[in-house]
Amino acid sequence: MRGITINDTRYLVPENWDELTTKDLLFLADMYLRGVNPNEIQVKMLFHSLGAHVKKKRGQYLMKIGKKSYAVTAPDVAMMAGCFAFLFTTQTDGSEGKAEKMMLDPGLVKNPFPTLSYLGIFRLKGPSDALTDLRYEQFIYLQTYAAAYAAAVNEQSDSAEDSLNMLIASMYHLGEFDALKMRKVGRYVASQSIQARIVVYWYYLGCMRFIAGKFPKVFERDESGVVRNMFDAQMRMVDILAEGDVTRKDNVRKAMLYDVLYTFEGNVERAEEIEKMRKQ
Repeated sequence: MRGITINDTRYLVPENWDELTTKDLLFLADMYLRGVNPNEIQVKMLFHSLGAHVKKKRGQYLMKIGKKSYAVTAPDVAMMAGCFAFLFTTQTDGSEGKAEKMMLDPGLVKNPFPTLSYLGIFRLKGPSDALTDLRYEQFIYLQTYAAAYAAAVNEQSDSAEDSLNMLIASMYHLGEFDALKMRKVGRYVASQSIQARIVVYWYYLGCMRFIAGKFPKVFERDESGVVRNMFDAQMRMVDILAEGDVTRKDNVRKAMLYDVLYTFEGNVERAEEIEKMRKQ
């Protein structure tokens, strides 16, 4: 958390994604889905985190936080709202004018929804922080539906919501993951608010950034730092770790995700060392 001072009173606000509460994230998701612009999002996140009741009057913001009231200028609010710049990254659109666009940049590794309740009847169990208890089989499904969701969103296809539900069903289960029950779990996931599902998607994106950074030799990147074809990387890992033996591939798929990644990363490092020695 970081501190901001208003008229000699110090308040704490989040300074990274994992310090946002579930309530904060749902509030952010709602603004994102409504197309609120990045600068306004930062201001509204500031007021939300402070628990401030705000009225705008004559170019000033009249803020009430608890029992205290403040009159704050628009430039002061803009400066304080800059605390939430971590929510965004700036991208160039590639046009001749090289216009820059602020995009949400999820860095969420802590799971804000350890469970998802279905109509108050039962709960779906979600993954641990950073996907540390995920099995490699789940990871393969997860990446498959993530690619389908990204493509559907890009094409503005009606299949986007179903792909998102199945992406989440790759991580959540009824007690133990069962690929044959994923479609049923997907229907349960569909009952969750779209805001909650978007937050879970942000959690997935943050975890993938974390994992790709932790295992750089597993996930190849292009010159801009974007991870190349994850699905190909997964299939390559299964084949190499099974040493081409089809009967062993199922064991690899059932293994814990991080065990597979550590093993493959070590194999790549050893192969690079051998190649380096051969060239000496």
